[in-house]
Amino acid sequence: MAIRIKDVARAAGVSEATVSLALNRSSLVNQKTGQRIRALAKEMGYAPNPYAKKLALQKSGVVGLVVPDIENVYYAGLVRHINRFMRAAGYGLSIAISENQPRMEADILDEMIRNRVEGVLLAPMNVKSERKDHFERLERAGIPLLFVTARYEGVEANCVMCDLEKGMRELVKHLMERGCTHPVLLTGPEGVQALDERVRGFLRVAGAEALVERLDEVSYSAACRSVEQLLWRGVRFDALLCVNDLMALGAMNILEAHGCKVPDQVSVCGFDDVVFSRITEMPITTACQPLEQLAREAVFQIERAMIGGEMQNILLDTRLVIRKSSR
Repeated sequence: MAIRIKDVARAAGVSEATVSLALNRSSLVNQKTGQRIRALAKEMGYAPNPYAKKLALQKSGVVGLVVPDIENVYYAGLVRHINRFMRAAGYGLSIAISENQPRMEADILDEMIRNRVEGVLLAPMNVKSERKDHFERLERAGIPLLFVTARYEGVEANCVMCDLEKGMRELVKHLMERGCTHPVLLTGPEGVQALDERVRGFLRVAGAEALVERLDEVSYSAACRSVEQLLWRGVRFDALLCVNDLMALGAMNILEAHGCKVPDQVSVCGFDDVVFSRITEMPITTACQPLEQLAREAVFQIERAMIGGEMQNILLDTRLVIRKSSR
């Protein structure tokens, strides 16, 4: 049977409150008495219950993580790294998926408030959302919020993310230096920071008149449909840039199905450098986001906030990775 504080108190001939103070090395208990109680507790095999302690302090020991999608390998990798670093820091992780639905994201955050998470890491949706009230409730509850991968405009919170605009600029520059003259960008809805920054990077190098195809979602199937339409419309292009590697894979598959050789006729680039971009039959040229470093920084920042410190905005560099899908 587990030894409890009241067992130590009975053996020491003091109150349970005195035992608790002694075990926490409070100055309210004189040094000699404290040493005696701690030695007795150790001899009896007493071990503190961390869950009871957290309950007494009204702390859950849990951090919330919200991502928009788990089928995308990019977010799956982010979850894996954050989970590892969070647990190494002594916290549990409550993971939720917003499925790119504003109402669901709001409900998730309200649930996390009720469950008294100590902090929230949030990867924004890949759709535009005007909802802000749930972030106000999070702030009123005194729960620190840190954006990861991107941020929502108009929400006062720090962010850990990569320089997405620079990453896209480097991709386009690489293609144009190798003779591409008609690049096309496949992206998602307007008003999403993670996508808009990629668009800005593309247009800065390719030129303001370069073609940007806005899709309803940034998925494999959406990219397939878009490339089908480009071919049906007779659009002239010699390079396709996609805002993630999954879309790049879809684009390559449709091009190959229509007899367009990659990269001889059309170069294809992705973004993120997820695992299948390296192991697919045609390895994909991409911009690598250092997910492990991003996760480590995010955990460090939210942990600092949870103990009363100040968080910072962190902007990490991407890295151009050239593979066989581009000339």
